This record gives sequence, C-alpha cells and structure tokens, in this order.
Amino acid sequence: MRKAVSGAAVLALTLTVLLIVAPAEAAVRYTVSVAASASRADVGQSVVLRGGVSPNAKGQRVLVQRRVGVSWVTVARPVLSRKSRYAASVRIATGGTNLFRVLKTRSNGHLAGVSKAVAITGWRWRALHTLPLYQPATNMVVLSSAQFGPSLYPSTFRPVIRLGSPAGNVGNVTYRLDNKCTVLDAHIGVTVDSVSAGDQLVNAGVVTKDGFKQILGRWITVNEDPAHVVRSGTVITQAIALNFEGAVQSANTFVGIGAAKVYCAS
Repeated sequence: MRKAVSGAAVLALTLTVLLIVAPAEAAVRYTVSVAASASRADVGQSVVLRGGVSPNAKGQRVLVQRRVGVSWVTVARPVLSRKSRYAASVRIATGGTNLFRVLKTRSNGHLAGVSKAVAITGWRWRALHTLPLYQPATNMVVLSSAQFGPSLYPSTFRPVIRLGSPAGNVGNVTYRLDNKCTVLDAHIGVTVDSVSAGDQLVNAGVVTKDGFKQILGRWITVNEDPAHVVRSGTVITQAIALNFEGAVQSANTFVGIGAAKVYCAS
C-alpha cells in the first residue's frame, strides 16, 4: 500500500512539473533581421531598412527604433507582410553614427526579439568657424562680413575669418577635423588695398599624422579675385586638422577665408 501511494505521488508530481515547464520550453523567441539600403547619407535624407521576422507574424507590427542617448526611440511601425517581411524609411537626424534596430514584441506565445543594431553615417556641411580649434589661434578674428579682391571684383562672404589682425602680424588658425571630413569649400583671398600688392596668403593646408600637406597650392595676392576652393575631392580625408596662416604688411589689408565650410561625418 505504501508503494502504491508513493508511485501515485511521483506520477502526480511529474505531471505537475510537465504542465509547468512545457509552456516555457515551447516559447520561441522571435528572430528579427535588418539591412539598410545605404551605409551613409546626408543629414536630413532617408534610408530604407528592410528585414523579416521568424516565426511568421504576418499582419503584426514591428518597432523600428533609433538610438538617442542611452535610450531607443521608436520612429516607425511597419506592418509585416504575408511573408513576415517589412520595410521602413528612416531619416538620418545627426552627423556621425546613427544607430537603428528593429523590435518584434511578444505575441502568439513567442518571446520578443530584437535585431542587431545597424549603423548609418550621417554627413553634413559644417561652417568652419563652428568647429573646435586644434590649438589656440593667433591674430585671428571672425567677422560677419568683409570684401575680398580688387574693386573690379567685389565679393562679399559671411562669415569671414580674418588672419593677420591687427595688420602687420602673422595670423594662424587651425580647426579640428579628426579624420572625419573630406571636402573643403571656401573663398580665400586678400582684402582690397591698391598699395599692398605684395600681401599674400602664406599657407593653407591640412595636418596629417605624417605632417603638413599644402592644399591651396599657390599664394593669393590682392591683384586677383579670391580663390574659390570648391569641393576639393578627398584631399582632407585623413586630416587631423585644417590650418590657415596669413601674413599682411599694410594696415588696410588682411588675409581672409570667407564662407568656409567642410563636409564631415560629424
């Protein structure tokens, strides 16, 4: 009699364990895939994220999320297709790394699943004077506007970095790029002064790990309109910093860099 009771108790205990454990063991976590249509885009542009969910969860929604600080913020809620696929357009909000992921919440007895994070680099034009300085500037001031070139070629650009201020000194300014920029767009010239034909821009170049590299290639004098360095390819791709140095001799003349901007992943 004691053995029969013991056997029944064991059987009851076994059935109880099975009833408790079976549902947990049967729960499958959703697997979510994601891929981006591009690995880089201009800030403000959109990139399409595509992927799928397994097991099939057709008709349900996934949450497309962007990393903001330490949190994940939902930016889209596409519906899964008959084949449990999705597509969503996401806007690149900031320069540098933009992280996205896709979350499928718990449903149909399946546990929530999340995709890997996909990184998209945001690129943008940045005003040169807003970048951090690589080292303290000397004899330099930022003006709201100024005129370059002889009176025959008047040009106004905003803002202008004035080097050699006050006149009679060498001016130097170097901005940090951190190897995150590729293109320079700027007007570089010398202010109007008919008696100062010898005034010139001494240097314009980038600082790399191997030293200084000239990018302007020639001096600019008051006898010509400002040189316009436009979208200069990948010349500053590996630059740690962008440097300008100017020297003037007349009180009425200064070397200037106007409306300067760089195209950066930052």
